[in-house]
Amino acid sequence: MKHILCFTLCLYTLFASSQSNRLEGIIVFNNENLEGVNIRNISQNNSTISNAFGLFDIQVSLGDSLSISFLGMQDVTKIITNKEIESTIIKIVMYEKSIELKEVAVTKYSSINAVALGIIPEEMKDFSQYERRLALAGDFKPIHLLDLITKQKLQLDPIFNVINGRTKRMKLGISREKEENNFEFLATNYTEFASQEMKLKEEEIGLFFIYLVDSEQLENEIKNHQKEKFKFFLMEEWNTFNNTILENSTPENEKD
Repeated sequence: MKHILCFTLCLYTLFASSQSNRLEGIIVFNNENLEGVNIRNISQNNSTISNAFGLFDIQVSLGDSLSISFLGMQDVTKIITNKEIESTIIKIVMYEKSIELKEVAVTKYSSINAVALGIIPEEMKDFSQYERRLALAGDFKPIHLLDLITKQKLQLDPIFNVINGRTKRMKLGISREKEENNFEFLATNYTEFASQEMKLKEEEIGLFFIYLVDSEQLENEIKNHQKEKFKFFLMEEWNTFNNTILENSTPENEKD
């Protein structure tokens, strides 16, 4: 009986360790997303390449070895543990290969760097949960069909995601995340201003902020945030909002 139990436990352990999981990750170099990095699962002999945002996903099992390589960078080996499998996304940092030279003449060119040469992007985008999912899934556009002619290949996942509605759901999720972030920014930074300087009541502040959250102009004002300019923007938007409420609440016979 003991032998049977031990054998069963061994089989269960072997089965659990061999279970396949989808691992998501991001490759960075000098705090910038790195595109075109080769990620190879040595244990399962499958591979993938990081996309334009440095993101990748690959099938792994517990104990697998990942080999991460890129031209001019030091190779990275990653052993998959429970920590990686349980993580939402893993971050892999790459470093340049150091080349030892016996003699070199140095001329100062301060404007020449990896960004100026177009090797890495100027800014590293900080992805939200839904933005990361959309980047990995692919946002299909009809122009992508040209790949079938020019490259004789076509990624099918983005097409399937459009058909089954996954792309639409992810875009809706991104929109909601932005609205929540915008509302949090307004509530954290400008509730006191709206109350004390604009003399708005608590319920008016809530309704006004909800009115603003999906505004494209608000997005631009937050991105290029200047406190005094932003206060002026809020007062202008309040006048527009207030006039809209008054117009909608005025009976038709009074409008005439």
